[in-house]
This record gives sequence, structure tokens and C-alpha cells, in this order.
Amino acid sequence: MQQLSTQRKSHNFISSIKLNLLYIPTTMSDSEDYKSNYRVVKLKGSDNYAEWELSIGSTLLGKDLLDIINEDPPAITVSLTTNQKHNIRNHGKAWSIIIQSLSTVVQASLSSAARSITSPNAKLLWEELKLTYSASVGSRQAALLL
Repeated sequence: MQQLSTQRKSHNFISSIKLNLLYIPTTMSDSEDYKSNYRVVKLKGSDNYAEWELSIGSTLLGKDLLDIINEDPPAITVSLTTNQKHNIRNHGKAWSIIIQSLSTVVQASLSSAARSITSPNAKLLWEELKLTYSASVGSRQAALLL
């Protein structure tokens, strides 16, 4: 009887694991890769910029969006090609992932252009964050003060 009880517990545990594996909660994912789990470090300021940059960079790479931070989004016109539409969509995805990885303090310090939800520009956002928080900028500023 005890063996049957142990088997039931084991079966329930395995069933529970299988059920949980059917839907793995995700962070900052889209429908194309809903089973991916990305844990992104929140950018709080210059102190954790290097850690954040690696974290967000690897997330963008995993979603095939890393190249977006080096491209300007195409201008929105009346007739967009399929490739341009795809590029605009990817800019929105990359921008969304980056903006969600920022602390509220960092978000509040962004320019209105970098925060624009109606015309997301991942490259502009990335460059503004790098200019403001990267250690290399801090080193250059310190050198200028000498």
C-alpha cells in the first residue's frame, strides 16, 4: 500500500512538472519565442552599466535583434516594403526590451525622443544610455577635469 502511495505522489509530481513545462513564464518575450526565458538586469546607473550591457546585449542577440541597435529605423512612408515593415517592427521590439530593462529613475532621465513610444528608435535609446552611463564616458569626463 505504501508503495502505491509513493507511486501516486511520484506520478503527481511528474505530472505537475510536465504541466509546468507546457507553459514556461517568460520575461520580455514575444509570440515567436514564447518558450524563451530571459532574465535581464535592470540598469540603475553607471555602477551596473557593464553588467546591464552584457545582460541586455545577450537578450537582444538571443532574439536576433542585436543588429537593430546599430541601425536607424526606416522613415515611415505611405508605401513601405515588407523588409522596411519588418525592420520597423524589430525596432519596436528591441526598444521595448531595452526600455523595460531600465529602472524608473533611468527611464525618467531619458530624452523625450529616446522615450517615444510612438516612434521607437532602439539605436537612439542605446546610444543615449551608453553616452550617459558607460564607464568609458565617465573615464573621459574624469580625464577632461584633470
